[in-house]
Amino acid sequence: DSKHHAFSAANIKEHVRDIWQSDNHKQGQVIVEITGKPSVGNSAALTKASTRGPARYSRHTSYAAGVLTREKRYEFYTYRVRLYHLYDVFGTDRNHYQHWNTEYDAAKRIFADSLEGLNIRNALHSQHSYLYRHGRTTSYGALTAAEDWGELLHGDRLSKVPCPDLKTVVFTYSIVPKGIYFSETGAAFFQDFMSKHAMHANHAPEVMYSGEFRLFRDENNNRWTLLIDNNSGTYAPKAEEIHKVQRVFELNFPDLVVIALDREDPHLKGICEATKQAEAEQAQHGEKMLLYRQESMQAHSPTEHA
Repeated sequence: DSKHHAFSAANIKEHVRDIWQSDNHKQGQVIVEITGKPSVGNSAALTKASTRGPARYSRHTSYAAGVLTREKRYEFYTYRVRLYHLYDVFGTDRNHYQHWNTEYDAAKRIFADSLEGLNIRNALHSQHSYLYRHGRTTSYGALTAAEDWGELLHGDRLSKVPCPDLKTVVFTYSIVPKGIYFSETGAAFFQDFMSKHAMHANHAPEVMYSGEFRLFRDENNNRWTLLIDNNSGTYAPKAEEIHKVQRVFELNFPDLVVIALDREDPHLKGICEATKQAEAEQAQHGEKMLLYRQESMQAHSPTEHA
């Protein structure tokens, strides 16, 4: 139990908290003194408390998931970025967030008030906990500019391939009050399953927003560009609210070019088709390489002598 007192003098506020034991004997005090200074510059125009970056991130590595998704490096990354201004843009009333899609069969099964629904949600929670667990392979840092995003998501890829088509690299995301949770997704079944929006949102019945995004350098001005959409069957975010996602990223990263498009946008559909074609070609190339290795091993295997 505790007792709390507060008083102020000029620009100094002192908070005194008494610490009490269970037998109602006073054990001590904690004194917190806050000194306030007048705001200057742009901050002087603020009418309420505000927070600003850098946006802290954590990157979680799963080797088992990497094997299941057939990643060549046998690693699978999930990311969490703490975005600021989420409540400023989306508000605090969960009734105004994006509720799970009651017209989507998969979502109906996930959120059904039944034993099957409970089991699915428990499985999603276990998967979320496993993929976002903290350990010795978890890396931490801060994102202050668009260049930081490029290094975080594509640094390894760019070091191996000088000019890859980054528009074909897709990430699935869910935004909840704690930040944005996402991972790279693709055509492979296990990889797609690991990237379900409900898993990233830890089976939350509503999210601030969700969909897919791509991060690439614009071929005209070489600026890092975030192309983000609302392609989520589980939550089916409203197209008329996608501007909120754009606003959040612009507030957090002013030098990042943000393009927010509805999933039905013709330009976005063209990029999605190019992505599918690239994935198909990559899968075909992988099958050919596997067949070549098998034939090579058979050709060089020792023969039995009678």
